[in-house]
Amino acid sequence: MKKRTIREAAIEALKKSGKPLIVRDIYNYIIAHDLYRFNAEDPEHIVKVLLRRHCEGLDFPSASQKKYFRILLDGTYWINDTPVPGQTTTSLKAEVLVKRESNTLKMVVAELKAIHLKHIETFKKQLLSQIKGN
Repeated sequence: MKKRTIREAAIEALKKSGKPLIVRDIYNYIIAHDLYRFNAEDPEHIVKVLLRRHCEGLDFPSASQKKYFRILLDGTYWINDTPVPGQTTTSLKAEVLVKRESNTLKMVVAELKAIHLKHIETFKKQLLSQIKGN
């Protein structure tokens, strides 16, 4: 068995299967083809966490900046920046729309955060002014 990381094993599983897979199928492929040997109580969960941490469009505090995977509309995972085998024009358009909506949502959230911070700053100044008796 070639020494590789879980990420490399997941990418290889997707490439060799030739189609997008759900987490369980990626894990099963890794095990069946001896791509990686896990030393954990719940190795399938480890695969799920890795996929999500490196998944385009999923941003949370422990998410990685490097995105190697993407989640498709049907809940399967595929390799980021790689054409999805058998993807029709219609499903590709739907995926692009979801990405646009996700980007729009990110912009709205960023704008709301900025407004919220400004509100907190103004509130603090008003409260301090009232406490001082101005």
